[in-house]
Amino acid sequence: THVVPDEYTSIQAAVNAAIDGDTILIRDGVYSGPDNWDLLVDEVSLTIESMNGAETCIIDCYENATTPHQAFRIRSENEEHSVYIRGLTLTGGQATVGGAIACIGASLNLDRCHFMNNIADTEGGALWVAGFTSELNLEGCHFSNNKSKHGGGLGGLIDEFSLQDCLFTHNESTGNGGAVNLECDAGVLEECTFRHNFARTGGAINLVCIDRACLINRCNIHDNRALGMGGGINYTGILALIDTLFIHNWLEPEIGDPASGGGIALVNSNVVIFDCEFLDNRIMQFMGTENRGGAVYSDNSVVDFFNSYGILNQASGFMNDIQGGFLFGIDSWIELLNCNIYDNTAKASSTVDASISLISSTLTAKRSILRGNGDLGLFEVKLAQNSHLIAKSSNIQGLQQGINLDETSSALW
Repeated sequence: THVVPDEYTSIQAAVNAAIDGDTILIRDGVYSGPDNWDLLVDEVSLTIESMNGAETCIIDCYENATTPHQAFRIRSENEEHSVYIRGLTLTGGQATVGGAIACIGASLNLDRCHFMNNIADTEGGALWVAGFTSELNLEGCHFSNNKSKHGGGLGGLIDEFSLQDCLFTHNESTGNGGAVNLECDAGVLEECTFRHNFARTGGAINLVCIDRACLINRCNIHDNRALGMGGGINYTGILALIDTLFIHNWLEPEIGDPASGGGIALVNSNVVIFDCEFLDNRIMQFMGTENRGGAVYSDNSVVDFFNSYGILNQASGFMNDIQGGFLFGIDSWIELLNCNIYDNTAKASSTVDASISLISSTLTAKRSILRGNGDLGLFEVKLAQNSHLIAKSSNIQGLQQGINLDETSSALW
């Protein structure tokens, strides 16, 4: 174990002295200046941790507005090294990628770290990772007030990732993923909270996970905002979404732009949604072109809902093309099993739509309830352009009168 500043006057000096398997222990204090920022961890596996936690051990990278610094630059050309960082606050970082940490090749493990007020020009406002055979593991980390073009808090390309018990608040992106923007082979987000994040696409999360699958389990996605797609999440790939809350996420597109999925947007995806709740997610734009899916938007996807709720979601506007207060699907296959979908609205100034609106899609409803939407002058289900409804042991308010279908579509009871 190498202790800073007892044995080494700077963090970089301790890193330079370390060999594989060593631990660097940092005492309480605020560390800044040469050899305490822009720290290079090169081709070595080690642990860097504070003595008493992130609240009392801070690396402050801010010098002035024209002289940017990062906390750590981590590299491993053979992608065989692992770096563990525990109990540090990293703040004031600024870089092209990874405002506080940029990691290439190595597997990175972060425990109880706090990233705040970091900026990246391109991706990963706080943290950026890249490695085709590397892993990223975060536990108990907090990302707040970080900014970037993509991935306001976290961004990059990684083989596998795991985020456990993390909090992302008030992170911003002008592009994809207000909090997280990742492309991966597989990943897990468990017991994480995302709130008050903002992006053009994927207010909290923009995630591409195709080769294998991702799991989002027991997470809270609430009060995030986007301009175009996925007020909470924008997703492509294979996904299991379990016991997760989507509350008051919304889309607020610019004038003349379309908006899709106030809670979540799914494109080219295969998704299982189990024990989830979608409450008061919204698309709010009075002069947009297409507002589709107050809670859920599905494009060329298979989406199976089990034991889930969709309540008080809304797609609204003035002169817009409004479709699907709860869900809009195009070229998709949707199943509802033991679900309750009620009091969702899709309404413009002169037209109304349905709680679930489909184009060239199939909906199977089994032991599910769709109600309350008709009380507002809306249909429960709208079918268009060769869409089909198969209802089994389900309660659809108004029965056939609650369904609007064109001449190319059908409904079976």
